[in-house]
Amino acid sequence: MTKKKNNKLLSTSINKKTSSLMEDFNSSIDVDQRLIEEDILVTQAHVSALEKLKVISKNETKKIYQGLNGILNDYQKGKIKFSKKNEDIHMNVEYFLHQRIGDIALKIHTGRSRNDQVATDTRLWTKKSSIEIQELIKIVMHSILNQANKHQETIIPGFTHLQIAQPLSLAHQFEIRYVYKRRLNSFKKFATSHHMKNLNNHIKPHRQSKHHKKA
Repeated sequence: MTKKKNNKLLSTSINKKTSSLMEDFNSSIDVDQRLIEEDILVTQAHVSALEKLKVISKNETKKIYQGLNGILNDYQKGKIKFSKKNEDIHMNVEYFLHQRIGDIALKIHTGRSRNDQVATDTRLWTKKSSIEIQELIKIVMHSILNQANKHQETIIPGFTHLQIAQPLSLAHQFEIRYVYKRRLNSFKKFATSHHMKNLNNHIKPHRQSKHHKKA
C-alpha cells in the first residue's frame, strides 16, 4: 500500500508550498464538513456502479468500502481532523482514504465529475436536514398550542399598526402556529418531491450492500 507523506492530496508543479493565506481563502472545509456522511454514502454508491461495470474489481470495491466506513467511524468518534490544505470535504475524505488504502483510492473519481459529487451530496444533506427541520417545527407548533390553551381567557390590547383596535384573546395571537404549518407542508413537499425520491431510490440500496455490512 502506497502512502503519501505529504498532508495535502493535490499539489502544484509551480510552487512546492501553497500560501497559507490562499489556503484559508480557498478552503470551505469549515462549512462543508457537515456533508461527510453524504459524501461517503454517495462515493460508495458510485463505487458499486463501477464494480458492476467491471471498471474496478470486487477486491478493490471491498477495500474502498472498508476504508470509507473506517473514516466515518473515526469521524463519529471524534478522531478525524480536517485540513484546510485539502480545501473541502471531498478532498479531505479522498485524502483520508488514500492514507488507508493507497492508490486504489484514486479510482473513486472514475466516470464522475466533482460537480456531480457536490450536487448529489448537497441534495442528500438537504433532504436529511428538511426532515430534521420538520420535527423541530412540530415541537414549536406543539409549544404554541399549549400556550394558546393556557391563555384563552387572557385579554390583551389590539393594535392596527400604531392605531388602537379592539381587545383580543392572547390565545388568538398564538394562532400564528398556522404560519408554521405552511412551512411544515413546504418541507414535506420538498422531501417527498419526485427528484428527491429518484435520488433516494438510487442511493438507498447501497447502504445495505455486502461491502457496507462487512466493514
